[in-house]
Amino acid sequence: MYHRPARWFPLLYRLLLPVLGCLVLGSSRAEPPRYVAVEIGLLPGYNSFGSASGINNHGDVVGTSHYFAEIPSWPPVIINLWHAFLWRDGVLQDLGTLGGATSRANAINDAGIIVGVSDVAAYQPRVAFQWKDGQMTALPLLSGGRSSEAHDVNELGWITGGADTAASANWKHAVVWKGGIPQSVDPLRDNARSDSYGYGINHQGDIVGYSSVLGAFTVRHDDPSSMQAIPNVFGEAVDINNAGQVTGYRFSTNLHDTLGEPFLWQSGTYTALPTPNGEFQYSASAINEAGDVVGRYHNFVQQMRACLWSKGEVYDLNALLVGGPHETLMWAHDINDLGQIVGSGLTRPFLLTPLLYGDADGNVRVDIADVKATLRAASGLGLVRVPFAADVDPAAPSPGAPGDGLIGLRDALRILRHVQGLEPSWP
Repeated sequence: MYHRPARWFPLLYRLLLPVLGCLVLGSSRAEPPRYVAVEIGLLPGYNSFGSASGINNHGDVVGTSHYFAEIPSWPPVIINLWHAFLWRDGVLQDLGTLGGATSRANAINDAGIIVGVSDVAAYQPRVAFQWKDGQMTALPLLSGGRSSEAHDVNELGWITGGADTAASANWKHAVVWKGGIPQSVDPLRDNARSDSYGYGINHQGDIVGYSSVLGAFTVRHDDPSSMQAIPNVFGEAVDINNAGQVTGYRFSTNLHDTLGEPFLWQSGTYTALPTPNGEFQYSASAINEAGDVVGRYHNFVQQMRACLWSKGEVYDLNALLVGGPHETLMWAHDINDLGQIVGSGLTRPFLLTPLLYGDADGNVRVDIADVKATLRAASGLGLVRVPFAADVDPAAPSPGAPGDGLIGLRDALRILRHVQGLEPSWP
C-alpha cells in the first residue's frame, strides 16, 4: 500500500511487467488472471508455519497456525502444536480448542460457521467441531463412536466429514450432520475394514468424498443411502459445486498416492484436467461456481507449486502475482465464487484476490468505496490496499498494466466515472 511512490517506481514497474505475465507451465493460449497476494500471518506465539484451508464469499479465511519446538534433552522432547484461526478484515483470531492442545479449521460458509477437528483432552481421540457466534462446540458422535472430523459446511449449515462407530473401531465412515444430528452415508459403515470420508458438500447437500472400497464417490442430497462410485476413478473426490461439477484426483500406481490425475466429473462425463508437463504430478483441492479449480503440482526434484485450472488452461499461481516479492505459493486449498484463493505458502498462509481495474480496496468489486479510498490516498490521508488497481490514469490497456505510477485525484475521478457508467472503454 502506498501514497506517493519513489521516482523509480514507474520504471521498476514496467521492467517487472513482462515477468508478471509469464506462465511457468508454458501456456499462452488464454489471457490469465492476475492476483494481489496478502500474506496471512501466524497467531501470536506460533513460530513454525501456517495454512489457510477455506474461504467464504465475504473473504473470511480459516486455517491453522503451527508451533514447533525441540527441547534439548535425551531423549529429545518435541513440542508440536497447532490452533485453528479465523482471519477477517486483516485480523487473526484464535478459535481455541475443545479442551485439548490442538485444533484445525477446514471450512467456513457465508454465515460464518466454521468446521474442523479438535483435541478434547490428552491421549483422547479428536472430534469434529462447529464454531458459531464465537463459540466452539463438539459435533455429536455416531452411536458408540469415539472420534470424528468435519471437512466442509454448506449454506444450509449441513456438515460433512468422517466418524467412527462402535463396530468400525478407529475406521471412519462418511457422515453428514443436519441440524447437528449425525447420519452415516456409508453403506459399509459396520465394516471394520472400510474407511470413508465426506470431503465436499454443495448448497443442495450433495456430498463427495473418498471410500477405501469405492474410491471417489458421490451421495445425492435426497437419499443418504445413495453412495456410488464415480466410474473408473479410484481416487478422491474433494469438492462439488452447485452445478454438480465434481473435482478430485485419481490415485497413481501406488494406493493413496495423492499425486495422481486431476479431473472434473459431471453427469457421468469424466474430463482430465490439463497437465502439460509430464514430469510434474498434480492434484486438485477445490472448485467454485465458475468451474475454476485450484490445487498443486510438483515432482520429486522441484518444490511444490500452487496452481489454477481455468477455461481449459493450467497456471502456476506464482507467475500470476502483481507486485512482490512474495513467498512461494505451495498449495492452493480453496477458491470462492469471487475468484479469491487461499492456501499454503512456504511458511505462511496466503490470500489471493483477483486484480480488478479500479478495485482499490481489494474486495473484488468497483464501487464508491474505491473512489473514497483513492481520494483519501490522493490527499495523503490514508493508503489504498491495492495500489496497482487504483492507478488507473492514464488509461491502461489491461488490469495490472501501469498508469502513471501515482495515486492522485485523476485516478479517483476516473474510478468515479466508471462507477457512474461513464467509462465505456474500461478494461
